[in-house]
This record gives sequence, structure tokens and C-alpha cells, in this order.
Amino acid sequence: MQAPAGPGEIARACAEGIAELAKSHDFAGRMNLDYTPGEARTELQRAAQRAETDPYGAALRAALTTDAPGRPAGG
Repeated sequence: MQAPAGPGEIARACAEGIAELAKSHDFAGRMNLDYTPGEARTELQRAAQRAETDPYGAALRAALTTDAPGRPAGG
């Protein structure tokens, strides 16, 4: 049986997890994810290709990209 983790161990594990997730939040300086349909497709394809080194990137982008790129103008 393993001894309970102390506060320092828990803090280190949290910091490591946050650092790993932060890698996926790089949008190349883009402040608004208002992609055109083509841009959205390209960005999601690129994220999927990086899945081995950034396993969260594609899921994050899919979650943050609304249905707006696929909606008709004014819809």
C-alpha cells in the first residue's frame, strides 16, 4: 500500500498537469476563434496531426470552435 501523497506532491502533480494542458492553448496569438469554414477545417486537421505530441489540442479546438463556421451568413 502506498502512503498518502503530501501537499507538495499534490501541488507538483497539479503543476505538471496544468503545464501539459497549457501546451494545447496556443492559438498562435489569435484572440478570437472566428474561423471561416476553411480555416476551421485546416486548424482541426493540423491539431489532429499533432495528436501524438498534443493529445488535447484537437479536442480543445473542436470544443471551442462553434458551429458558426458551418452556418450560412446571417444564420
